[in-house]
Amino acid sequence: TISHQYPRVDKDLCIGCGNCQLSCPAEPNVFEVKFDPESDEDKSFVVNPEACIECGLCVGQCPVQAIILIGPDKE
Repeated sequence: TISHQYPRVDKDLCIGCGNCQLSCPAEPNVFEVKFDPESDEDKSFVVNPEACIECGLCVGQCPVQAIILIGPDKE
């Protein structure tokens, strides 16, 4: 389990712009923008939540407020 905050992407709001992936300083990157068959569009996916350093840059760079940081107790 993850013992710190990490991002969650609201797929209904996400426009797949990639700002979160570009702004993320974590290594490996927390995000990956890829095709989402459910919406038939590119969307951002949290692929490495354990790498999150809780800086919040992704939240601030999202133009549609589709990202929030959640704690391990809010799953």
